[in-house]
Amino acid sequence: MLVDLSDLPHPPQIEGMVIATANGPEERREWGRLTIEAFEMEDSLGVAMGACEATIPVEHFEDQPRFTAYLDGEPVAVSSLVITEGLAGVYAVATLPNARKRGLGTAMTLHAMAEGKRRGARMATLQATTMGRPIYEKIGFRKIFDYQNYLQRSDTLDS
Repeated sequence: MLVDLSDLPHPPQIEGMVIATANGPEERREWGRLTIEAFEMEDSLGVAMGACEATIPVEHFEDQPRFTAYLDGEPVAVSSLVITEGLAGVYAVATLPNARKRGLGTAMTLHAMAEGKRRGARMATLQATTMGRPIYEKIGFRKIFDYQNYLQRSDTLDS
């Protein structure tokens, strides 16, 4: 999906919400764990994702910030941004199940888009899940093309 960043909608005002950039290894570790939890994936992947995020050198995050939303002090949602060639890629937008339907996904998407615009991007792109597509369309994103993901089952790999 793609959208022009010249006229961003205002983010929803959510009482008690603060969005922060994950700085330093421990905040990035928490971001990775929270991302896996919000996507409702296996807990062990959160440990691995957090460890991976924590070990990436800080200079690699200059054009790839991670954002965490806190609701009344508790981490509840994530998003990330990748800037390249005037394009803001919005990734990993996810909200914990118990915090959904409050506008947090919209807020996290718009936050990443605004940061991309602030850094000089003219357009934003993202890949939408079935759950996220209606949210992104309300923001102004339009489908450019469909693609297929293919996964190989581990039991079919040769040893």
